[in-house]
Amino acid sequence: MKTELNSVDVRVLAAELNEKLLSARVDKAYHIAEKELTLKFYSRLFGQMELVVNPGFMCLTKYSREAPQQPSSFAMQLRKNLGGFFVSSVRQHGFDRIIELEFDCSGVKKTLLVELFSKGNVLLLDSEKKILGLLEWQRWRDRTLSVGKQYEYPPSGVNPLELDREDFLKLLKSNEGSVAGALARMGFGGFYAEEICLNASVDNRANLSEVADADFRRLYDSMRALADKTKSGFKPSIVLDSGGRRVDVTPFPCRKYLNFRLESYASFNDAVDEYFSDMEKRGLEEQGKQALNEKSSKLESIRAQQDKAIEELQSKADKHRQAGDLLYQNISAVEEVVKTVREARKKGLNDKQITEKFLEGASKGIPEARLFKKLSKNELTLEL
Repeated sequence: MKTELNSVDVRVLAAELNEKLLSARVDKAYHIAEKELTLKFYSRLFGQMELVVNPGFMCLTKYSREAPQQPSSFAMQLRKNLGGFFVSSVRQHGFDRIIELEFDCSGVKKTLLVELFSKGNVLLLDSEKKILGLLEWQRWRDRTLSVGKQYEYPPSGVNPLELDREDFLKLLKSNEGSVAGALARMGFGGFYAEEICLNASVDNRANLSEVADADFRRLYDSMRALADKTKSGFKPSIVLDSGGRRVDVTPFPCRKYLNFRLESYASFNDAVDEYFSDMEKRGLEEQGKQALNEKSSKLESIRAQQDKAIEELQSKADKHRQAGDLLYQNISAVEEVVKTVREARKKGLNDKQITEKFLEGASKGIPEARLFKKLSKNELTLEL
């Protein structure tokens, strides 16, 4: 199941967002979840629009998301810096999973840069690419993202979609391992690497050293056909498996899903919105069920402990009641034993001497003496 957009998806989506958001004015920004934002725009052509930005995806959405009563510091920063600004362009950086929204207001330029890889991040940059604010401070091996620092793009290679046949094949052959592995490392990711191989009739598991020149040429032609698909003629759809579950969203038909059931959409943005919003909804429902189950289990545990405590207390109460009944039935004899012990104490007899007196009385068949079992200091034990 797809959980994030790949480079091909980002390429198509950025083009659609540029068409929709161009000249739109920023109204407000909301920090609706730990790593999720929404930006509200107004466009003369399309009216009110809302852009949702998540670590794995972004799109214009028709689904409302509950905004917190108290805006976060980053949301306030976005409102302060972008409120009233107009979108001048939306574009993909190279062939990376990075979308840049350029803004302009009276000649002042700013950029909202969205990284849709790893943990995801959103950064607000000035005209010189200096970081004014960001969703999350991050440190990487080759760069640090924090306020005041110059933004540095993550290391990336050449854009394979812009290479001619000679350069593409040279780059592909310079790799090692399987064909699909090499294509994935060039930026296509696992899915489209396999798709290129399928359309070229080349085994994606084949080692590059074993691939014939004719196969390399077909791989280039397949890649070029994929590149052309990202420019126009989209047929966006959500892919459903045999059980009717949504497992992928694609901007155009893919050979891998030739025998799958598809849900068609007017734009890739709409398909992305439906797919990921539905995933979010199901995720929230699952979290709610899990929280409810955890609370229910906790309450059941508390109830079990209470039931056990009640049972133990009931058992003790029954024993004390039985003891009380026996004591009441033999109260005269008990009082006589206690009286005898007290009188013996007054006479100066110790515990051992008193015990011997009772044992002697018991041997003579005196009923009260036979109740006596033990005397230790102030503790008298009787058996009723």
